[in-house]
Amino acid sequence: WAPGALGWLQHYIYSSSERPVQDISLVATIGVLAGMLGRYYNIGGTGLNQYLLLLAETGVGKDELTRAPERLFSQVRETVPSIDVFRGPASFASGQALAKRLVRHPCFFSVLGEWGQRFREMESPHAIGALHSLKTTMLAVYNSSGQYQVLQGTVYSDEDKNSQSVSSPSLTIMCETAPNVLLSSLSLEHISNGLLPRFLTFDYRGARPPANRNSGAHMDAGMRQWFVDIATVALTQQ
Repeated sequence: WAPGALGWLQHYIYSSSERPVQDISLVATIGVLAGMLGRYYNIGGTGLNQYLLLLAETGVGKDELTRAPERLFSQVRETVPSIDVFRGPASFASGQALAKRLVRHPCFFSVLGEWGQRFREMESPHAIGALHSLKTTMLAVYNSSGQYQVLQGTVYSDEDKNSQSVSSPSLTIMCETAPNVLLSSLSLEHISNGLLPRFLTFDYRGARPPANRNSGAHMDAGMRQWFVDIATVALTQQ
């Protein structure tokens, strides 16, 4: 288990999952908290945003990355109606689309499914322009969440594609894929290109866990208030 309050939330997500897996619950925990607080706390001059990658076979419970945030948010939404600003889209069509989202909401997390295939398409020498711009923006955003850092805007001949500069953007992504989809196509070039080394990778090779009779259980009153406090701090700091 993770230490401190991180482990407290991880244990809740684990114990309320449909098919509990410690690695998956840890990815969900880090992703949710980094997606809410990544812009507002700095260590070493950078924010706490994370690029997280979960490698696991089909059927072990990877969809918990999507279910856990909704389970948490649904229990505090009545008290903190604006909490959904921290949850981003399930995909980005291009780098321009990502940059425009960060202008409106500079701190959020997204859950990106089937990342292995998307990664292969982005890293292909024949990648379409939209995917190439997405990779470029993801590289730039990763190290831009510090207090005095700025993601510079871009200007295109088509003005509709223009994006503004963003102060301290914090993007956290939780990606999942089957190991063979990603690992079968990797080369040293993918490391040198810089995107993959930015990911904190979790490789779960265990069996499919049995169904959990406590799936969907609610947080107790103490944890719920703690989570409300976190959301309130993050929203106030915007």
